[in-house]
Amino acid sequence: MLVRTKRADAGIEVFMVRRSARSPFAPDAVVFPGGALDPGDAGLAAAAVREFEEETGVRLDPGALVPFSHWVTPPGEGRRYDTHFFLAAALDDHAPVADEHETHDGRWLDPRDALREERDGTLRLMYPTIKHLERLAAFADLDALLAFARAKPIRTVAPPLSPDAGYVMPADLENAW
Repeated sequence: MLVRTKRADAGIEVFMVRRSARSPFAPDAVVFPGGALDPGDAGLAAAAVREFEEETGVRLDPGALVPFSHWVTPPGEGRRYDTHFFLAAALDDHAPVADEHETHDGRWLDPRDALREERDGTLRLMYPTIKHLERLAAFADLDALLAFARAKPIRTVAPPLSPDAGYVMPADLENAW
């Protein structure tokens, strides 16, 4: 997740992209740029840097990545994912754009605005994205967010699927992931 201090007022913004309508998973969903570990990648940070550059044109410093969370798709889902999320502070020369192939409509969003658009039905977000945006929305500035991320433990989140409510955050992880 590429984050920066909001330009107009207090708060932060995160760079997000819309997945292709042709994507077999989560078509048209707005997500954080990222992707899969390739056989040639020398680890998670290398994969994150490579994927971010492929999808946005921005090369990140692997040493600047801050681990943020680890999510695993619950059993029973047709597609299983084991996903690590990282934070990176945007530098002045970072000008990300969507690749117009896998993703499009790249834009900076205040997490609160993204959540409001999702509630209004104008933005399609996946459950893990919603939970990350809720977490990010609690921070008034980038320094506080990065300090939090550097100090917090990384716990694996595998939200179970409830027949009535969709995904549900496990109670023991609600405020601890």
